[in-house]
Amino acid sequence: MNAATIDIGPPSMRFDRCANLLRNPSIHSLAWLSIEKAVQLAFSFISIGIIARALGPQHYGEFQYVLAVLFIFSAVTLGCGAEVIAPDLVKLSYVKSRQGILGSALLIRLALGGVAMLLMATSGLFWFSGTVGQGVAIMALSLLIAEPFNILRIIRESASNTRVIARIRFQTSVLKLVAIAGVAALGGGVLSMLAIYLAETIVIAAAYVYLIADDGRPWDWRPTRRHTARLLRASVPVWLGLALMIGMQRMDRLVLGISLPPAIFGEYAAAMSLMDSVMFFGPVVMTALTPRLLYRHENLSIVARNAGRLLIILTCLGLAAVIGFYLFSGLLTTAIFGERFVQVQEILRAASWITVVGFFDTGVTALLVRLRYFRLIAAKWLGGFLVCFLVLWLGDRGEWLTGIAGLIAGYTTAASIGMGTVFFKLRKSRMGVRAL
Repeated sequence: MNAATIDIGPPSMRFDRCANLLRNPSIHSLAWLSIEKAVQLAFSFISIGIIARALGPQHYGEFQYVLAVLFIFSAVTLGCGAEVIAPDLVKLSYVKSRQGILGSALLIRLALGGVAMLLMATSGLFWFSGTVGQGVAIMALSLLIAEPFNILRIIRESASNTRVIARIRFQTSVLKLVAIAGVAALGGGVLSMLAIYLAETIVIAAAYVYLIADDGRPWDWRPTRRHTARLLRASVPVWLGLALMIGMQRMDRLVLGISLPPAIFGEYAAAMSLMDSVMFFGPVVMTALTPRLLYRHENLSIVARNAGRLLIILTCLGLAAVIGFYLFSGLLTTAIFGERFVQVQEILRAASWITVVGFFDTGVTALLVRLRYFRLIAAKWLGGFLVCFLVLWLGDRGEWLTGIAGLIAGYTTAASIGMGTVFFKLRKSRMGVRAL
């Protein structure tokens, strides 16, 4: 067929199609979440640069080590997360039913946050020493605040209405940057910077409570025994998977923080802190698109086809990150960290490949959530955790490249286990496998 003979419709029809696309709630949600993450990324890069320049490689390594410990303990608080709550919220419209689910989820998360806070504070006082120990004890309070009140964020994300979230994150990012710049100008150390991060967590939680009242205030929610028991049963496999994922994602820093020279570890931590910021784009895309692409469809072939599209989008996003780091890492590292962090550019280029397998695995996890294969999520992350551990244990822990190799191997193993098992389980459904 000649291109000239293809009927693409009159201009008014094409305009209407574009207008309908722009009115799509998923596109709105993705746009606002992308704006939020882009703003956070920009402010994060600036903040990281100010902190790194103020503290220097060795003390910046201590700062990042405390945040790595916080990230590990945060795994305890992640029970009953969006993977379990969002599908229910998407399907339910009756306020009382939603409040029962939300109240039960909040009760579970507050209990887990309290346990995590006590465990982390105890480790800071009795296990770690010096500045790291004090920082760990201080940051423990954030575990009781961050994830429990992130349930309010899940309400808006499940409704593909995230504008207020972007506004809150933008305003708090500005305040945080101003505070960091002020503390750096006054010669503040590691503990002062950590205190700003704790304050940010408190402010964000308060803003969520004040501005997001779609289902009433948290004190209006009433947990029920039935919902609590059901959410706990559904959460355990997902929670174990998330705990293993978090353990894998920070295992490199916990291991290399002990084995590398302090200055070298500071540079490795600086590079990986930038990677952490970029890696959050994968979950942002997944969060914005999965409610309409996956959660709202019952037909397996449609779910599988949309999952394939999501995986392509996420993989392309990862490849774009690799290209960006190879082209601009030199300019980026010099602008952010200055001249004292000489190896960050090389580390960033090597670590950029984590985004490809990491983003792909994010899409695999979204598909497993939709198919309710929660135990498989835990199984795939157990495989990734063990492979990452083996690479770090058997590799040269005196080289930073071992940490990157462990993460790439872990993500690749987790994604392979997830996709391989999905194909195996769907082998009797030819439409599902063909669409996927």
